[in-house]
Amino acid sequence: MKTQKCRCLAAALAGILLAGVLSLSLAPGWQQAEAAPAAASVETEPESALALAESIPEGGVLGIDISVWQGDNIDFAALKADGIQVVYIRAGEGMGDGKGVRDANLDRNSAGAAAAGLYIGYYYYLRACTIEQAEAEADFFWSLIAEKPANCRPVMDYESFCNQDSATINAIARAFLTRLSELCGEQAMIYTDEYRARTLWNDSLTAWPLWVADYAAASPVDLPNLGFWHTCAGFQYTDQGRPQGVSGPVDRDIFYASAFLGSEPGGGCRPLPPTPECRTYTVRRGDTLWAISRRYGTTVQAIARLNNIPNPNFILPGQVLRIP
Repeated sequence: MKTQKCRCLAAALAGILLAGVLSLSLAPGWQQAEAAPAAASVETEPESALALAESIPEGGVLGIDISVWQGDNIDFAALKADGIQVVYIRAGEGMGDGKGVRDANLDRNSAGAAAAGLYIGYYYYLRACTIEQAEAEADFFWSLIAEKPANCRPVMDYESFCNQDSATINAIARAFLTRLSELCGEQAMIYTDEYRARTLWNDSLTAWPLWVADYAAASPVDLPNLGFWHTCAGFQYTDQGRPQGVSGPVDRDIFYASAFLGSEPGGGCRPLPPTPECRTYTVRRGDTLWAISRRYGTTVQAIARLNNIPNPNFILPGQVLRIP
């Protein structure tokens, strides 16, 4: 997303992180197109982007961010086979009046990424012009993703500023992030480019982890001044990525543990665990999600989220559940 962009299975991820998480570092945000690309893009990735994808800085994992502009035929299994572990999906965008619209491929992309066993996050392109509108858009964003499978912090991508001054822009961003974090139960994340990180955003936003875009930096360790942030949870390093499974260019990213719910928002550089394996369980007569969760050492909420179960009190004999 050219400067656009969760909720974790908190219990599962927290357990994994406690089991063996070391060190990790973050880097620049991302940018997702608001409109379809106007011209054909290059057919191969820049050599610098390929080199970075093949030699990931310690502690990071590869990711991409997608929206309706990547089309209907994304092969998520091929993405995973090509080394992608994290997919950030656009949930929607604002209309500039406190209302928003759903990304047309939100459901398709969320289901495909979950079926492939990828880590999932969601972002929202904010267009609010007032604090009240920002809070309303946060409510709308959460309504889109509250019941969807997710592992990563929900993200604010705020680039359209209604000709406001810096203080007002920061107040609107803070209102959106505060409301979204309250709804999520954990800190959200902010996506921006390197220039705005050091020139626009003030220190009141550093409570939220940073995902920063910088296509000139050779790696996260080469990032310039990030303003009031000392580190970042995600680094978007090209918009010309061409991993297997996606036709056309796509944003490539590197993510670290603090991009995940259940981790410390400012935790710095701790490596991520491998993608979790899921067992399956076939529901028997008399089973409840509570009893199943106790049997496998997880939670009702984690199983419900992973299987897109809207009512945890209603499961059917013969239903096959994925168990985190």
